[in-house]
Amino acid sequence: DLRKDGSLDKIELRLVIHKLTGHWLGAHEMNDLWTEIDRDGNGVISFDEFLLHVGPHMYPPASYSLLRRAGEQAARARDAASRQLE
Repeated sequence: DLRKDGSLDKIELRLVIHKLTGHWLGAHEMNDLWTEIDRDGNGVISFDEFLLHVGPHMYPPASYSLLRRAGEQAARARDAASRQLE
């Protein structure tokens, strides 16, 4: 999450995939993957959408649950910090 907003855009997702696999996705592969992961169609991949896609394949169920809770806590902390800046 280069922008520190709790979501990934296409460039960030492509970098994550490369970091995890060592493989650069082509445009067609990237578009197919994006369509699959961006379940709500809002143009960004939320932490939850990312975990729903890769979490069960990468982490044991207990770890996946822990990651989801950590992501939710981080989102709440980010939202609280944003409200303080307003």
